[in-house]
Amino acid sequence: MKSLLTIIILTSLFGTLLLPAHADPKTDLKAYHDFFKKKFPDLTFIDLSNGMYNFNPVKREQWEEIMDFPTYEIAIDNGQVLFTTPFKNGKT
Repeated sequence: MKSLLTIIILTSLFGTLLLPAHADPKTDLKAYHDFFKKKFPDLTFIDLSNGMYNFNPVKREQWEEIMDFPTYEIAIDNGQVLFTTPFKNGKT
C-alpha cells in the first residue's frame, strides 16, 4: 500500500511539474530568430545560411571560387539521365 501511495504522489508531483512546458512552433521559431539576431546583429538570415563562410574571409573566397564551377553539376546531370532512362522492361 505504501508503494502504491508513493507512486501516486510521485506521478502527481511530476505531472504538475511538466504541465507548464507547452511547445508552440511559432514561439519556438521566434525564439530561434531572436537568438540569432541578437548573436549576429550584422548578418541577415540569408547570410547565416552560408554558415562559417561569413566569419572567415579566406574560406568565403574559396567557397565563391568553387561556386563558379560547382563540381556536383556533373553528378546531377548523370542522375537525371539515370532517372529518366527506362528499364529493360520499359518501366521508369
